[in-house]
Amino acid sequence: MAAVSADPGAGQLPQPPELPQMDPVAQRIAKTFDARAAGYDSDQSIHGPMADALLARAAPAAGERVLDLACGTGLVALAAAAAVGSSGRVVGVDLSGAMLQQASLFLDFGTFCDVAARHGLVIPDPCARLGSRKLVQDALAAAGFSRVQVDEERQERWHKAGSPQEYAEKMWLFSATGNPHNPVDETVLPPPALAALRAEVVAVIARGAAERFEEGRGVMSPCTLLHVLARP
Repeated sequence: MAAVSADPGAGQLPQPPELPQMDPVAQRIAKTFDARAAGYDSDQSIHGPMADALLARAAPAAGERVLDLACGTGLVALAAAAAVGSSGRVVGVDLSGAMLQQASLFLDFGTFCDVAARHGLVIPDPCARLGSRKLVQDALAAAGFSRVQVDEERQERWHKAGSPQEYAEKMWLFSATGNPHNPVDETVLPPPALAALRAEVVAVIARGAAERFEEGRGVMSPCTLLHVLARP
């Protein structure tokens, strides 16, 4: 059994123990979900609504601590992490190391935001208002659309980089100085503080990216596309 934490200081995912340390039933479960992990959330017709319903019932608030047992690819854990914020903590536990690896793919921009918060900066997520099927549906309903269809498409994209360190440097540029919504530069922080933030962000992201790096291809990250059709 292994765990993934939304605390950016944790860096690289803990490695799950060897399967022989589990009982035979747990081994079969872990192997089954390891095999399914890469495409597990490709059909969001079931998992997405179930995650939304659980979050609505649990209603995690800022500063709270959340334990997500059998967290899978992190649909609930990552949304809970956004709700509890940098003052809270979310830990996801799962038998399948591959499922936790899928969950870790979503953490890079969130890692930047969490590290920035430790340095006194609050970086809003530009996707927070329309970053899920439910948010899009609610926004269009409020605008007067009664027939709304939102389909999710999961893609795996490779970011070209010669090393995890190079990828982490690119993520810094994308998330900080190249962020059109909330740029982080010397107008926001004095140079020594900016350098300290950059060093910590790059180090943490590079540790996590090492899990997804492949020579010649770079670092793999998922992308979720929302295809929206709305009629009055």
